[in-house]
Order: sequence, then C-alpha cells, then structure tokens
Amino acid sequence: MSANTTGVYQAFYGYYKTCFYNSVPAPNYLMAAVVGDLQEQSLGATTSIVAEPSVLSSAATEFNNLQAILNTVEQFVQTPFIWGSYRLVIMPPSFPMGSAS
Repeated sequence: MSANTTGVYQAFYGYYKTCFYNSVPAPNYLMAAVVGDLQEQSLGATTSIVAEPSVLSSAATEFNNLQAILNTVEQFVQTPFIWGSYRLVIMPPSFPMGSAS
C-alpha cells in the first residue's frame, strides 16, 4: 500500500475509520480494498506489513530486511521512494486466489 495515513477516527459501534492521502497519480485499476481483522507492524522508518494477528509475527520475521532492501533500491536508482511509505499486505491462508492446489 502506498498511500500515507492522514488520520484515524472513531466511527460507530467501536469501529475506526482510517483515512489516506496519495499525492502520486495512480490509475484506478491499481487500487484495492483490504478488509478484515488486520494489524500493522513497522519494519523500519518507511516500511511496514499488514496482516491478521495470527500471522503477523511470522510475517514480520520473514520480511525483517524490507527496509534495508528499500534503502538499497533508493541508493541504486538515486531517488527516494516517491510514495513515502511501503506497506505489504499479507493475505490469510484462506484467501482463495493464488493457491498452489
């Protein structure tokens, strides 16, 4: 996810609404909505992962070098990551797409 969080607001019945802003134009076919029991864990200054609580710690371990990779790419192309933050969404095992079977 490349949009930057602008705020989290309490909605109703204990739910919260998170707002995002993206200053870089993107075509609508690159947009996706992710809904569920999700938590976010920071992996560095500009990187994080979003996953269900049951897989968050193992996903954080798997991608623990993500910030170093992003830093290396920024140095190689000699420009900062234009979207500001880099978030990976880890889909749950029950997600029906992309399974090997």
